[in-house]
Amino acid sequence: RAEVTSLSSNLDSIFKVFDEKGPAIFDSIASVWTTIWSIYFICLLPFCAFQLYYGFWASGWFGGPKPIENDEHEPPTGFMDRCSVLCRSCGIWCSNFHDTSCCFWSIIIFMQ
Repeated sequence: RAEVTSLSSNLDSIFKVFDEKGPAIFDSIASVWTTIWSIYFICLLPFCAFQLYYGFWASGWFGGPKPIENDEHEPPTGFMDRCSVLCRSCGIWCSNFHDTSCCFWSIIIFMQ
């Protein structure tokens, strides 16, 4: 019985303090939580707006991309020619194929 009485008085003293200080602590935590989520969504908003703009731009709105021209090329013969073709191909892909679905989904995955 002595242990139960001791525990009961101990819990009463803890809950009296918690009753006085608890609401203020929870209010401050709720305020910080709201601020964190507000900042998160405000920072996320430009990325979503850019994806929306890019989707409209890639489909022809806001000036949109121009049609892709198909050019014939000669196959490379040596190692340096192949490296040169690789670098030029990456540059051409970045500048000419921006309106394809592969580029669109690549940007969306990168933004995530």
